[in-house]
Amino acid sequence: GVYLHRASRGCVGSGVWAFGCPSGGKQHTGNTYVPRAWDAGAVTVTGARATRVLPGRGVLARTTSCSRLRFDADLVVVACGTIGTPVLLSWSLTWAPS
Repeated sequence: GVYLHRASRGCVGSGVWAFGCPSGGKQHTGNTYVPRAWDAGAVTVTGARATRVLPGRGVLARTTSCSRLRFDADLVVVACGTIGTPVLLSWSLTWAPS
């Protein structure tokens, strides 16, 4: 076989990079930006779904067990994909605190 040359640290040329690298060589967000964000004080929450972005204040979310959470933050990065991002932002614009 022919080695598949890729510009990724740790690439062993398995040829399945589009599906996730079995050797961990793919430079995806979890290997690159997330550790840097954690070092800068970012918090990662799993098992929760953002329901509203509160501009300049943070995020409202719901867990899989339906608990409500509020995260206060000066900066929020919304990365929900091409459909989810505008939907979440649209919901956030129509939300008013009770």
